[in-house]
Amino acid sequence: MTFIHEIIPEDDKRSIDFTKISGRFKHRSKPSQWIIDRSQDAILLWLYPNREPPHEEFYALSIRGVVFNIAVLDIESKKPDGKLTLVRKIVRLTAANSSVGLDDVQKALSLAKEALLAGAKWDRSTYASNTDEIRVESEI
Repeated sequence: MTFIHEIIPEDDKRSIDFTKISGRFKHRSKPSQWIIDRSQDAILLWLYPNREPPHEEFYALSIRGVVFNIAVLDIESKKPDGKLTLVRKIVRLTAANSSVGLDDVQKALSLAKEALLAGAKWDRSTYASNTDEIRVESEI
C-alpha cells in the first residue's frame, strides 16, 4: 500500500491520541485530514506554517508510534510554458524521542518523502492544475 490523503475516519479520531503525534505543536482540535499508509502504520499530520521567512511548514510523522518532526520548505518555479514546478524540500527531520537509531531516521526520511509527495499531488488536484512537476528533496 502507499500513502493516501484522506479525511480521518470518525473511529480513528476517537481512538488515536493525537497529542502523542503532534507533541508540543498541539492542535486546538483534532485534525480532520491526514496522509496515511496503513500497511506501514505511518501517519503524516500537517501541524502549522511558519509565518516568518523562510516560511517553512511543520509536520509530524508517526511510524508505528515513533514520532518525527519535519520542517519543509516549498519552492515553486515557473517554466517557459507557464507551468509550475513544485519542490518540497525537507530541511529538518528530528526524532521526538532521542533513542532512535540511524536506520529509523533513514526510514523516516524515506517515508516522509513518499508522504509529502502524496500530499502535494492531492494539493495539486484541488487548486494548482497548472503544476506540471512535483518533487520532494532533502537537505539532510
